[in-house]
Amino acid sequence: MIGSLFLLFLAGPGPAAPGAVSPPSEMVRYDGYSLVVAEIESNSQLDQAERLSAQLFSDHAGLGAVQFLLPPGGLERWESLGFVDYRVISPDIQVEIDAERVRLLANREQRGAEFFSDYQEFEAILSHLDELAALEPDRVRLHEQSPSLEDRSIRSIEIRGKGTDKPAVYHIGTMHAREWLSPMTTTYFADRLVRDYGEDEDVTFILDRLRVFIVPVLNPDGYVYSWTHDRLWRKNRRGGYGVDLNRNWGKDWEGGGNQSSSNFPGESAFSEPETASVRDFVAELNLVGFTDWHTPFEQVMCPFFISNETPHHNSEHRAWASEMADAINAAHGQDYGTCRSALRAGGLSVDWFAGDDAGGPQAMSWLVEMRGPGFELPASAILPNAEENYAAFLVSMRHVAEEFGHEGDDDDDDDDDDDDDDDD
Repeated sequence: MIGSLFLLFLAGPGPAAPGAVSPPSEMVRYDGYSLVVAEIESNSQLDQAERLSAQLFSDHAGLGAVQFLLPPGGLERWESLGFVDYRVISPDIQVEIDAERVRLLANREQRGAEFFSDYQEFEAILSHLDELAALEPDRVRLHEQSPSLEDRSIRSIEIRGKGTDKPAVYHIGTMHAREWLSPMTTTYFADRLVRDYGEDEDVTFILDRLRVFIVPVLNPDGYVYSWTHDRLWRKNRRGGYGVDLNRNWGKDWEGGGNQSSSNFPGESAFSEPETASVRDFVAELNLVGFTDWHTPFEQVMCPFFISNETPHHNSEHRAWASEMADAINAAHGQDYGTCRSALRAGGLSVDWFAGDDAGGPQAMSWLVEMRGPGFELPASAILPNAEENYAAFLVSMRHVAEEFGHEGDDDDDDDDDDDDDDDD
């Protein structure tokens, strides 16, 4: 099981350094950077690696198998520190990035034929949501939440069955820009729910008892930037340096840190329009469930990540997470784990949604890390990843519907929100 840490060792400052702001015509390049997985045997060894790193590249630092991104010549430096038990996953990650871009450009004219055959740009994802809403206008609505820092759309799609006065669940994709499987997978969830209602028993049961809201791209500015400037960009676009949106939530928010850090939490909790957009939107819902969909570390994670608190319904959180992982693993033979992470960080979405302080809704809450390793998985991984995580989605949402949902009234015309948030 590949663990959970990317560290970037920069060779030195300069205009082409990964993460630097580039002119519009220039893509940041990672020529000669190698992706390795190494066995970390002690916290002191992990601390040594972190002290030498210029930028932490992922959330989940811990013992065991851990992923690192090393600069040209970094393997020799790595071995000199005593890290000898490692495996090279990609000797030059730029080769994979280049191949991905060539394929995407070649397929640009054919994307409408099969949406999930390749990764999609931001506007194509919005267009697909438009198409889904047009298929079932009585059951599917689009909501334009308050926009991103650069005034891009943060669009949620609401899908429901009969009745309107029901509890809600909320799913987020693409909080981190480079995680391109996330928008494809969450859009796949929406696609299946829209098309399978009345045909699939689980889908019908869930939608008749819950309003399901899905935001495929919470970080549109960063996502667009990952297509146009830097494939491995993670944060939003605050000031060019960016804020890690998954450190910006109100629960156990921790200030400070260097703006250049990939985990920079912002100047205050909910300082970023993207996280504030979600906070304000869900405040109007009777929210009972939440999931934040990430890549690439194959885990179903439970709250809380920093405090010693026990979340409400703790046994259900853990039992249902285990069932989610089992459903994923049964689909295509992956090896997801559950609720095990050495991450100690504040300001996480999964914690805010599970808590009742800092304005949190105290919902059932999970963070799912989907397939890896790395962020440049081939297009052939899109559908298998979506299918296996959709199995987990159905398992968790069925439980939430049974425990917290109920059938609503049958008069759609009585929905007070009909004229407030629709995209049309």
